[in-house]
Amino acid sequence: MTRSYLRVGNASIERKFVTGAQVIEGEDAFFARGRELDSRAFIHFQGSVKTLLRVDIQDAHDPTPYWLFSTRNPKALAQVLGF
Repeated sequence: MTRSYLRVGNASIERKFVTGAQVIEGEDAFFARGRELDSRAFIHFQGSVKTLLRVDIQDAHDPTPYWLFSTRNPKALAQVLGF
C-alpha cells in the first residue's frame, strides 16, 4: 500500500475509491467467502490466513462492489486506510 494505492496480489486500486473497510473473522469469514460472496467482488484468499478484510469500492466505471482478501492484520490495515 502507498498513500495513493491499495495493492493486493497483482491488483491495485486508487485509495480515493475506497469508501469503507470491515474486519471479518471467525464464522463470519466462512460465510463471507461462501454464500454471502458477491460474484462481482475481487477476492484474494490465502488458505492459512483465516481473517479477512472487506474493502468497499465506489467507482462509477468499475462494477466491483468490494475487495475481500486475507490478511493477518485486518484491524491495523483498516486503521491505516482510515476506517
